[in-house]
Amino acid sequence: MGLTPASASAISLIDSGTSAESQEEGEDSGGDLDGDQTDQAGVSVTGGTFRCPGTALCDFLPGESHGAFASAETSFGSNRASAFSESGRDLNQENDVRDRAAASSFWEDDWTFSVSPSAAGKLVSLEFHFDGSWSNGATAQFEAGVFDASITDIPGIEDPPRFLPIFFDQIAGVHFDSSEQFMFVVPGFPGPIVPIEDGGQPDGAVDITVTIQFVPTAGHTYIVGSRLFTQTHGEEHNESADFDSTAELTRVIVPDGVTFTPSSGFAWNVEVPEPAAGVLLAFGAAATGAARARSLRKAA
Repeated sequence: MGLTPASASAISLIDSGTSAESQEEGEDSGGDLDGDQTDQAGVSVTGGTFRCPGTALCDFLPGESHGAFASAETSFGSNRASAFSESGRDLNQENDVRDRAAASSFWEDDWTFSVSPSAAGKLVSLEFHFDGSWSNGATAQFEAGVFDASITDIPGIEDPPRFLPIFFDQIAGVHFDSSEQFMFVVPGFPGPIVPIEDGGQPDGAVDITVTIQFVPTAGHTYIVGSRLFTQTHGEEHNESADFDSTAELTRVIVPDGVTFTPSSGFAWNVEVPEPAAGVLLAFGAAATGAARARSLRKAA
């Protein structure tokens, strides 16, 4: 999807990419791509693609409900991505049609920390809110993480591509996949785990807030980033994965005596809790929230 991996130098990036593809029994099997990226704080980048043919209606009523359609919008701290595709019969050609679509939203920023002696060893918390739905076998994946920029972690030649294209040591993170029953949080893999009510189902929704935590070292730079990927597979009719509501880093909670400078210059929502509140932050990770009601079920 056009993602640019982080390098050893300081880098900030927001990236959106989309793709759409149509196949008619091997005919017209081409695809369309779109996307953009920038490193400017406060700017969002978008990508959008539409591919026809789909069913016969696709030729006459193009848009988000026919053919293959994907969209993504990214800004620092916010991921939005959706994909839709239909499969059926083209009445003009009397051919079976399979459409596929995918959308990716990715951002990363470098944070350099200052830590007073009195704050050494205290936790920084990152709170993510994740909201979206999927239907008819479409899938969605989301990962967010904190990486120590002083420790390079290059994958081997035979290793699969990384979901988050950041090649440094991960010290905190969260992983969601709509085809799995749990959300996994780092550190502590394979725990703690957060049950996803509709996880593993062909139709479902999620609306959850997850907190990841880490202990910063004075003078160190950490890469913070997240990626949202939605995809249809062309196996069922009218597949969709709609995560336009957002996957967003809503709060950064730092203890008194800890500050950081983002290389992007973006104004993050930073809070310093009262001392009494700080004792409530347990080491590792915490997750709250419940999956939304299964509201977007569609008839087969």
